[in-house]
Amino acid sequence: MKTYKDKVSGETLYVVSGQSITRYYKDKAMTVYHRLDGPAIEYANGYKAWYVNGTLHRLNGPAVEYADVVGKEWYVDGVLITSITSNGKYEGTESLQDDLNRIK
Repeated sequence: MKTYKDKVSGETLYVVSGQSITRYYKDKAMTVYHRLDGPAIEYANGYKAWYVNGTLHRLNGPAVEYADVVGKEWYVDGVLITSITSNGKYEGTESLQDDLNRIK
């Protein structure tokens, strides 16, 4: 196990890296995926997942990118965002940015 200093938060993270996967953890017990300056889980095949405090979360792109080019999922605080229009709105809300501000 290696340590890594997150470039955004300055936190020390614990990194486990194998032949085809790299995982970043917030805790030494390796139970909470966490990283602010990149994906917390990366596979050699291209799969990536962004976690904050053990929860899928990313504001500036998809929180999950599957190895196939088409597979992407957006999560905010662990909530899957299923539909976003070109003007930033999604079903049942005023706008994505308004919802993100309420979550903070």
